[in-house]
Amino acid sequence: MDSQSLTYFVAVARLGSVTAAANSLHITQPAVSKKIAQLEHSLGAALFRRMHTGMALTASGATLFSISTSVLEALRRGEALMRSKHGQSSFVIACPPTTADLVIAPYMADLNPPVVDLRLTEAPDINHAIERDADLGVSSMRPPNDRASLCVADIPITVQRPGSWGDANPVDLDSLHDQWLIVPRTGVQPAVRERLSTPSRSWLMRDAATGTVAQALAAAGHGWALVTEPARFGLQSAPAHAAGQPLQISLYASWDRNHYAAPQLEELAVQLRGHIQDHVPWQAPHPRT
Repeated sequence: MDSQSLTYFVAVARLGSVTAAANSLHITQPAVSKKIAQLEHSLGAALFRRMHTGMALTASGATLFSISTSVLEALRRGEALMRSKHGQSSFVIACPPTTADLVIAPYMADLNPPVVDLRLTEAPDINHAIERDADLGVSSMRPPNDRASLCVADIPITVQRPGSWGDANPVDLDSLHDQWLIVPRTGVQPAVRERLSTPSRSWLMRDAATGTVAQALAAAGHGWALVTEPARFGLQSAPAHAAGQPLQISLYASWDRNHYAAPQLEELAVQLRGHIQDHVPWQAPHPRT
């Protein structure tokens, strides 16, 4: 076995197709097939079941997959560690797609930090990404206590709906108690539920996977979106208040306290916080799509 063989094998296992794996690796399909065949021959075991619908792991393949992901991640971290000893650290940041688009990508373009790639994952899965192959996580979900973390921004929650409002005065959610509120399963959800948790009143509330999905549902007339994303889909936006106070959530950067480059990751988080303060990305206009 070698790292290239394991890389090809993991790609096929994750994507379930030689063609998809080849496309993701930017190589030819025969090259992937040949490498998988050589790996199976050297191990003396079939790693995949070839089916009309794609490639499925055998029991032997599942065992190798669990080993391979750990080996490849150890190699990546080892390479990063050696680079760091020569002042060439490069890190992987895990974050939701919207955070990548509005916050992390502009930060990378403006300041050229030691970031080599992003892992796009939804906010509730950030901690799993850090455990797997990410060095730093950035999301609106509060990190567990065993992780080092830094609040890099406080983000206002807005109320969004179609049509013209005439102004952008704050909207108190008390005025919407008989309307459907669409709340994404991000840090917005616990913040909203905590502020609206009163025994004397029930709320019409539905979940959405992301802020963008909440916006799409609001644009289609299913209710009022409570989100942090800039307005899109023709929606109008106003600050959300509850009991006369503005609603907001925190954006956290978090990392493993025992990471080999923990001090550098903290510096990265501090730098990111400064960039956000200078640019306030969620106030930027978003093109209608």
